[in-house]
Amino acid sequence: DVNTENPLFQEYFMNYINDLIECGADGFRFDTAKHIALPDDPVDPASKENDFWPVFTGKKSVNGKSVKNANELFIYGEVLQEGASREDAYGKLFPVTASNYGKLLRSALKNEKLNAKGIVNFQNAASPELVTWVESHDTYANEGESAYLTNFMIRAGWAVIASRKDGTPLFFNRPKGKEATQFPGESKIGETGNDEYFSPEVSAVNKFRTAMQGENEKFINGENAGVLIIKRGEKGCVIINLNSKPSAVQVEIKLPKGTYIDKANKTKFVLKNSVLKGKIKQKSICVVY
Repeated sequence: DVNTENPLFQEYFMNYINDLIECGADGFRFDTAKHIALPDDPVDPASKENDFWPVFTGKKSVNGKSVKNANELFIYGEVLQEGASREDAYGKLFPVTASNYGKLLRSALKNEKLNAKGIVNFQNAASPELVTWVESHDTYANEGESAYLTNFMIRAGWAVIASRKDGTPLFFNRPKGKEATQFPGESKIGETGNDEYFSPEVSAVNKFRTAMQGENEKFINGENAGVLIIKRGEKGCVIINLNSKPSAVQVEIKLPKGTYIDKANKTKFVLKNSVLKGKIKQKSICVVY
């Protein structure tokens, strides 16, 4: 461990951070951020103040040195929600990890029920300054708790977090090999993992997110909780079917009438009288705008 409030350590660490920025880094994840004191936490007798975060978020210098290009960096902290996490206070300094929401989402995917009212709340006092995920390296590799997720479950969870108005979604790249397995044995350290991030469903949702910037969100269930519709203003929607059978879908949306082909699976929808209608295949995602 190190004394993060020691100015000599801070200067040493500042040199390292700025060297990384010069090498091209444009953001940082601070591991175990909640174990580094907030400015209003009790001060160690050997320290004058708890100023690590003001220094390394670019609000303060140390020995005449500051974080380079601080306003252009994306900085977030791992603040896992267990014990006295104080995520609301950390969230005023930088985005924090929405660990409870990830757990809620994984449970919903396992049960094949994305209840609109139950899945909308981020479960975090720092909302909306959050980094969201379906799973993390901890839940997959360390605990193994999320290793049971199939590739479609991951894509469906991604469709939820990436189509939302708030949060910065993080996609965990699993090793190559058999799905729903912890460490299938095909990837070695340093190699690229599987190519799920390039799935047409993931790609379509990513482009939808960009197209919907600034639009409000509304969560709606279809014929049952196995179907979730995330509507963004009156510009478009993402439809997720966790069911093992096709589901008829209709949603009110003020788009021009006509035929719409979803961007992920080429499913046809017809819009008439401000009602979009179609049939979504089992275990699939549709992106319509």
